[in-house]
Amino acid sequence: MALRYAVATGNWSNTAIWDGGTLPTSADDVFSNGFTVTINGTFTVLSIRNTSNASAPTIAAGGQFIFANGGNLTCTAAQAIYVGSTTPTLEMNLASPNTATFNGSVATITQTANYNCIRLSSSGTLNCNGNYNIDGSAASTNRYIIQLTGTGTLNIVGDLSSSSTSGTGTVNALNVAGTGTANVTGNVTGGPSSALGVVAILASSAGTINITGNATTTAFPAIALNTS
Repeated sequence: MALRYAVATGNWSNTAIWDGGTLPTSADDVFSNGFTVTINGTFTVLSIRNTSNASAPTIAAGGQFIFANGGNLTCTAAQAIYVGSTTPTLEMNLASPNTATFNGSVATITQTANYNCIRLSSSGTLNCNGNYNIDGSAASTNRYIIQLTGTGTLNIVGDLSSSSTSGTGTVNALNVAGTGTANVTGNVTGGPSSALGVVAILASSAGTINITGNATTTAFPAIALNTS
């Protein structure tokens, strides 16, 4: 494993934006380092992060990875995305008919308010293949793994769940805060918390959610519709 980081804003395929002047490989953890990296092809790495790193002081928190049309990113580590900024680490912000694909699972997220791993903020289509679980015990309002704020289509193939024990805050594996459509092919499992906002899926706007799979719960519903 190696730590790789951007040194400028630009396309992922451009060797000049990377430390050392070579592209990250499938054995690398990749940091945005305060820059915006556009995923303009098909790439595989261990993880992507917009965190700082104690062992590499030159790596700063911030920045993000965004998709070009047809961009396809695979992260093979058990924890695919790390968040170190209120800017989502990975974002799809292109209009329809643009599409993009992310392959990878996220099992945990830093317990900090307004942290978000993945966001679809446009009318385009984002495909996410993986399992996503929101965890934690501390109150951390507006903490999501995937958030839909636009009018586009989000396709998730994988399971969504909550294991958060926080009694307060709004923390979800999926938050639908736009008028787009979220299609989930997988199981949705509620967690042990009894708080309204701590569920696997929260709809806080008048979007559409289609689920092909089982919805089960322990203490509280797997899905909360907090909207008219």
